[in-house]
Amino acid sequence: MTKQELIYKYKTLNIAEKLIAINVVVFILFGLGTFLFQSSLLYDWFVLSKDVSTFIFKPWSILSYSFIHQGFFHLLMNMLMLYYVSRLFLNLYSAKMFLNIYLLGALFGGGVFLLSYNLFPAFQNQASFLVGASASVMAVLIFISAAMPNMEVSIFTFRIKLWHIGLFFVVKDLIQIPLGNSGGHIAHLGGSLLGYIYASQLNKGNDIGKGFERVLDKISSYFNIPIHIDKNDIGIEKIVTYPFRIKHITPISEQIDNTFLIRLTPLNKLKYTSGDLLAIYPNNDGQKRLYSISKVNTNELLISVKKHEMGVVSNFLHQQKIEDKINAVIIKNSSFHFPKNTNQVILIATGTGIGPFLGMIDNNIKHTNLKLYWGGRNEKSFSIYKDFIEKQLERG
Repeated sequence: MTKQELIYKYKTLNIAEKLIAINVVVFILFGLGTFLFQSSLLYDWFVLSKDVSTFIFKPWSILSYSFIHQGFFHLLMNMLMLYYVSRLFLNLYSAKMFLNIYLLGALFGGGVFLLSYNLFPAFQNQASFLVGASASVMAVLIFISAAMPNMEVSIFTFRIKLWHIGLFFVVKDLIQIPLGNSGGHIAHLGGSLLGYIYASQLNKGNDIGKGFERVLDKISSYFNIPIHIDKNDIGIEKIVTYPFRIKHITPISEQIDNTFLIRLTPLNKLKYTSGDLLAIYPNNDGQKRLYSISKVNTNELLISVKKHEMGVVSNFLHQQKIEDKINAVIIKNSSFHFPKNTNQVILIATGTGIGPFLGMIDNNIKHTNLKLYWGGRNEKSFSIYKDFIEKQLERG
């Protein structure tokens, strides 16, 4: 792989994946440096010591410690958790906010570690230093748990609410402080506290990371380092969207399980078919939300949407009215188009997944033998699709 290809790969990573890449590279370089020179001097310069006098001469260590890991499994566990938590976070919030919380979590965790080891008698005679991204990861985890406490995630065969997961990790750290690695668990709690405060303030309309973001911008402009994140910094090409006009939306009184249909007409001449994807970019940050298209009535497209409590796009679409305009992009998805040369097709879907099949049924001009199997939460869940299906049955 060439240098240009590596740079391109890095630019196309999201902010969490970039942080993971940086942590891995630092781990490899520090490991090689320590082995080759048979010295821990490199680590000594970047870990966070409990001694205030040492910290004064190494102030950067309040942040640099979070990119140092003691072993492979220490790195692996932190990066795995960071990856999975970031998937939840970046589906709802911006990359800038993610970086703010990640770095503030490290600073807050390091600060609580320093304060605790110089305040409580239990730690005063202990030699200790702090390494690892755990405080940053905990800040992101607790933020998302506090911001969306009732959101459920699947763990094996169980559905667990986010606030239960956040509470588990906080209680675990509290219990383990006297048992070993006290500094690490205290730093985790510091990061957790930052994440909780950030989410609580954001729910009140106050983004406490804006001031920190401005500091990063000033540092980046002074040293000419692109810390400030925008589309160019994270490798996102300019997105060209097209306007669509809303022709119909399921009335709130007829919506079951917060599910609704939206019928749109493109205002430009666009080619698409059922099974293609409608991409909506809510934060203009390059992160798209995709809806499978159903092409109906020759020049209209239909999407089936489930409104989620903290869903950025589903709530945005839910607020739209007839004749409103939205901007989006159509992405070809040829692997999910209706097969052309076949005598029989079986369509299987659950919930809103029936969306593209409605258009395939509507455009079945060859009268291919179709069988539709659909599952919903209850019998009423089918009501918003019932009229459409019954009309198709009448058509034969």
